[in-house]
Amino acid sequence: MNDAQLVNLRADHAEAAAMAAAATRPRVRQLLQKLESELAQQIAELEAAAAPPPPVAAAAEPAAQAPAAPATDQENVRPALAPEVGRSTTVTAPTVWEQINYGWDAGEYGTAWVKLYITLEGLTKEHDVTCDFTPSSFDLKIRGVGGRSYRLYKTNLSHDIEAE
Repeated sequence: MNDAQLVNLRADHAEAAAMAAAATRPRVRQLLQKLESELAQQIAELEAAAAPPPPVAAAAEPAAQAPAAPATDQENVRPALAPEVGRSTTVTAPTVWEQINYGWDAGEYGTAWVKLYITLEGLTKEHDVTCDFTPSSFDLKIRGVGGRSYRLYKTNLSHDIEAE
């Protein structure tokens, strides 16, 4: 395994650790910690396999011989592992989305509009509320209500959306 693959394994390990720390569900946290442990074991095995073998002890060395100087050849020096170009080295915790409970009113038969009713305790106009539309779906996101983020994502709607 080359150095780039080892760097990727280390990045995967760091991300799994960050996600495990941010997980709120016990089962999810347990699965992420197991993944983190497996990745740490793989890293340790690869580093052990890449390490040079220990020197073989000589039967008898003359006492008058001077100690050997450390190797300075380029071939004996392992390159330092650097992050891949274009990849961020910071790991951010993923957003954990809570499901939004909602109600809707389709109006009378043939009407071109639908109303969604969302009740979320603590929601004010100052919160970050966004809604992204495609012709057949919408994605409503509400961040920062009581320290949580909420999402309502609906796809495969029966008619095209014309957002106003």
